[in-house]
Amino acid sequence: MPQGHIVMAGTAPDQQGGVAAVVRIWQEAGLFDQWPILFLPTHKDGHKLKKLLVFVVAIWRFRRMLATENVALLHVLGASRASFRRKSLLIRMALARGVPVLYHLHGGGFADWYQESPGKTRQAITTLLEQCQQVVALSESWVTRIQEIAPTARVVVVPNPTPPGVSVENVVREPATLLFLGRLEPQKGVYDLIRAVAPLRHRFPHLRLILAGAGDRQGVLTALQTAGMADQSHLPGWVAGTEKARLLAQAGIFVLPSHMEGVPISILEAMAEGIPVVASRVGGVPDLLTDGLEGRMIPPENIPALTSALAELLDNPLLAQQMGQAGQKRAAQHAPEKIVQQLGAIYHGLGIAQVPIHEILE
Repeated sequence: MPQGHIVMAGTAPDQQGGVAAVVRIWQEAGLFDQWPILFLPTHKDGHKLKKLLVFVVAIWRFRRMLATENVALLHVLGASRASFRRKSLLIRMALARGVPVLYHLHGGGFADWYQESPGKTRQAITTLLEQCQQVVALSESWVTRIQEIAPTARVVVVPNPTPPGVSVENVVREPATLLFLGRLEPQKGVYDLIRAVAPLRHRFPHLRLILAGAGDRQGVLTALQTAGMADQSHLPGWVAGTEKARLLAQAGIFVLPSHMEGVPISILEAMAEGIPVVASRVGGVPDLLTDGLEGRMIPPENIPALTSALAELLDNPLLAQQMGQAGQKRAAQHAPEKIVQQLGAIYHGLGIAQVPIHEILE
């Protein structure tokens, strides 16, 4: 096997968002210790000029790697729209040099973006996916969608890993506390959630809504005030580490009424903590949840259905507890060590030697 290394390209691991979180979990589970991976940041949070600079540097670095180092594989962590357009440049550079590409598709809007794109763009997307050595889907349902876009693409499923828990003390579970983790934007369903919860505020006097995430904070505050929920809500911003662990330990129900999704890390986090989940039936969510077992799935943008699902669990804490326990068992199937083994099997199948990166660079 060639003693080359893997260039993994994507959002920097120290940033916000699901892709960065997945990379951090892989790192903690030993993927980067077991395989010769060099991480190439192609995106960081910030203003447009900063994002452009990060990508320009990534292109320069990758061009230099291809010219001076033994690159055995490009592992791209990508999504749709701007993410795909950025990564397509790296993919073409790798293919031109005969370097195989593993395209790891994240983000739930890929199929919709493809359908909305003009014919020339759709053809370019299809061609690029079919030229990749393999395409990684996060769930079985996404395999079908990818193959509808690129019929000859070689697709394999590697689910997202369950994040390791962070131990916290002196936190009491509050059955009537609803937790949302995600960007504060319409596509994540945060405004749907506010409208769905408003009719329940008098029926459940202890009801509390925690909306954790970056995004349109002012818009969400206005929506909460309009719905009469401002006094029963908390917006802590983007959370991580111990702060996030405390919110998960406190919450009685996790809610993610997204309009589109891939395989949300936040749902796995909630399930691992024994929290019942109410989520939209979109993307890879049905691959994580069985309606009525680990939680409730509702149609996207269906506010009455969301209100009804939340009321059912608020009315029946025992049912919520049972669903939470079932979710813990389901989340265990996504243990990080198992996912690292699956990625390792793919690398091995593509002819990569299992050698730590420091041994190659010495």
